Amino acid sequence: MNFEKGEYRQDPGKSEEWNRGAYLVQGLGHCGTCHTPKNILGGDKNTHFLAGAKVENWWAPNITAENHEGIGRWSIGEIKDYLRTGVNRYDAASGPMAEEVINSSRHWKESDLQAVAVYLKSLKPGDSSQQKRRRPCKRITHRCRPAKPSILIAAQRAILLQVKAHRVSSRSWRITR
Repeated sequence: MNFEKGEYRQDPGKSEEWNRGAYLVQGLGHCGTCHTPKNILGGDKNTHFLAGAKVENWWAPNITAENHEGIGRWSIGEIKDYLRTGVNRYDAASGPMAEEVINSSRHWKESDLQAVAVYLKSLKPGDSSQQKRRRPCKRITHRCRPAKPSILIAAQRAILLQVKAHRVSSRSWRITR
């Protein structure tokens, strides 16, 4: 019912890098699973693709190029840093997104991180007048202003400790550097 059978088709009007990013975001990275609101049957509300949604009692924020609620102010480098480390000057990953960084995106090739960042920066925000405001105001102001460096350093250390603990505890037979 919510599954649309088919294959990904490249957009010939876009670059190879953009198409790779679209393929990763829409398919393998399945970003919309958390970042797209759901309808009553659990399917994606595609008119609000990546506009933010509640998942597991966490808020998966808007990751379109919208400047106020989305990641429009983030540079391509800041998006790549966030996907690679879980931290940039705007935000630090927590909850399900920290798990995603630990288990997935920190392992991606540099070219894939670049492609995803280019694609996300190209996404035009939906008509915000029709979208319900679901995120509390305090989160909006937090995401729009760069965080203090001391907070980001502490958050990055916490994420790195989680990464190290995860490597040892869940794969004790396969400890890596």
